[in-house]
Amino acid sequence: MRNKQQPAKPSFLLTFDDGLSEFYEIIAPILIQKGIPAINFLNTAFIDNKNLFYRYKASLLINHIKENPQLNKLLSVFFADNGFANNNLYNIILSINFNNRKLFDKAAKICNYSFEDFLQVKKPYLTSVQINELSKQGFLFGAHSINHPKYSELNLQEQIRQTQESVEFVKNKFEQPYKLFAFPFTDFGVSSELFNKFFNHENHILDFSFANAGLKNDEFCRNIQRIPMEGTSASGKKIIKTEYLYYLLKAALSKNSVIH
Repeated sequence: MRNKQQPAKPSFLLTFDDGLSEFYEIIAPILIQKGIPAINFLNTAFIDNKNLFYRYKASLLINHIKENPQLNKLLSVFFADNGFANNNLYNIILSINFNNRKLFDKAAKICNYSFEDFLQVKKPYLTSVQINELSKQGFLFGAHSINHPKYSELNLQEQIRQTQESVEFVKNKFEQPYKLFAFPFTDFGVSSELFNKFFNHENHILDFSFANAGLKNDEFCRNIQRIPMEGTSASGKKIIKTEYLYYLLKAALSKNSVIH
């Protein structure tokens, strides 16, 4: 990859984001049986179920309100008092971004809902013990930032901090051979300056980074664009065929590369 050389035979790299416990319970046994390796990208703040992705908090809060409709008016007033006024409470909750994520904890307290109880009962994330076991079984691990912000909403220094701290944590704690990182959400809107910091030859932060723009070339050969396999009812086979078709069509127009 560093030399832009193609593999000798057709191959693919399977990756999973967010470090969810289903990887250990369901996915890994299937991959081991079939002899397929994979990389799992972890949000370091969520390992061992210590915290929860803010978008998950939004979904849980909406479900709680649906089960307890009497909370609708109370929470509408709460969000309005915090600058979020809308006729639809669910739209308000879904519009809250990373920088305002603490509102979810306050809202949960108001309506007597506990994200901590959810984490302890459901245990949605991988534990350190599970990660070490999976690592011994041949799976690789990288970082997915500390707590899953959208990078285009962060300044450069915070982008670097989120990346460097999470990557170093994963590499050192779980004795990983590479510094690997997958952007949370997307690398859209991220400047070339960040990638130059990532791959600086003298003091590189990363060995490779991964994004989700589909089958495309990238301005930085060590930033690998992945094909998203979620959010659609199409089969994996159809998704890959479609990506190849788009790639070839865009190649004719010189539009199959990501420029940052």
